[in-house]
Amino acid sequence: MTSNVTELYRGRSLWACVDGDGVVTLHLDRVGESVNKLDSLAVRELAAACAAIAVSPGARGLLVISDKPAFVVGADIFEFTSTFA
Repeated sequence: MTSNVTELYRGRSLWACVDGDGVVTLHLDRVGESVNKLDSLAVRELAAACAAIAVSPGARGLLVISDKPAFVVGADIFEFTSTFA
């Protein structure tokens, strides 16, 4: 595996990078929080990160990880009431 890494996207809930072998790593890492949660910000940033990954030349695979001890603690369901209506 090569060690050169290029950042593709950075937000407040997640960030993505690709290594020289084409492996994209999507890091769940909510800035300033002890846990990751699924809320409207995380969903918007996931869409933006996916768009950046989609146009990354040579991207061949995706690994989703958490930089926190827990992957995701849950969803803020009250933010999605209008979505599910």
